[in-house]
Amino acid sequence: MRIVTEIQRMYYEGTITQAEEDLREPLFQALGAIDEPLIESFLNHQTLVQLISIPDDGETPTLGQARRLLQAQGPVIRAKLTEENTAKWDKFTKDLAALVKSGDEEIMTQFFKSHPWNCFRADYAKSLATVKQDRMYTIKATPHAPKSYA
Repeated sequence: MRIVTEIQRMYYEGTITQAEEDLREPLFQALGAIDEPLIESFLNHQTLVQLISIPDDGETPTLGQARRLLQAQGPVIRAKLTEENTAKWDKFTKDLAALVKSGDEEIMTQFFKSHPWNCFRADYAKSLATVKQDRMYTIKATPHAPKSYA
């Protein structure tokens, strides 16, 4: 289950690489079909095995997301940026690396809400099939979501 939760979280964050993304959907199809030999092959796949070694975020989820973003070799969030935001990426990752070194979750949370990171996440969200350019679409489309969220 650790692989499943990590790959889904990284997909949502945009910290997933294209190689991991290429395995994500087939993994879920194998799980849905309960194809044990295929599931076993995914569990032994080097790309996915690395996900298990990702340290738990503990009480610092925003720092954890920043670490995953910096460690990913070509995160898909970067590939989905508009031309304008692509030019800002290098400065963003440099600032992000400095904040990760500080280890301060509160400051990282403020940076998470900042204009560059919000723009990058918005660009990425537009590419997600479940979002349909409305972040509330996922909640509205979820049958078990409380009516107060819709």
